[in-house]
Amino acid sequence: DVENATIKIQSAYRGFQARKTISQSKPVTKKQKVGDIVHAAITIQRAYRRYKEKKEEKRNSAKVAQQKNLALKSQKSKQDLARKSSNISQSKPVAKKQKFEDIVHAAITIQRAYRSYKKKKEEKRNSAKLAQQKKLTIKSQKSRQDLTRKTQNISQSKSVTKKQKFGDIVHAAITIQRAYRRYKEKKEEKRKAAKIAQQKKLTRKSS
Repeated sequence: DVENATIKIQSAYRGFQARKTISQSKPVTKKQKVGDIVHAAITIQRAYRRYKEKKEEKRNSAKVAQQKNLALKSQKSKQDLARKSSNISQSKPVAKKQKFEDIVHAAITIQRAYRSYKKKKEEKRNSAKLAQQKKLTIKSQKSRQDLTRKTQNISQSKSVTKKQKFGDIVHAAITIQRAYRRYKEKKEEKRKAAKIAQQKKLTRKSS
């Protein structure tokens, strides 16, 4: 229909051009020209209406098909969801049991690791304590040995000092005695000399 209308419009235009070229020889009526144009316009309108109707039918059919597809997808999704829900509900007890077993196993592992850590820490503390006790024992033994050695040295030096002191005292006493004797002897000699001199004076006076 559109093609025919186009052909008619083209033929009307060609006729218009032809009539225009031969207007001098044969006059063209306006009624014929307007009639051709109106007929062509009506034909084009009719063809356009059919085109719009077909397009609307196609759009509606596509919309209906899309709605059907959506309905089918929705129904399928509901069925899949129901199937998944049933599978989940069936697998939940197994999952809970597995989860509980995993938690118990993790707790046992943590407890074992903590016990091992505490044991190692206690062993280190005991070994450090023993090492410290050994060091203290060695220091104590060394201090005792040093003290014994010092005591022996002091006792030995004391005995030597006492002997030396006693010898010095004896020597000093002898020296003092010797000096005292000399002093006594000199005093006695002086007394005797004075006595002799006095006797000589008395003898001279009497004669």
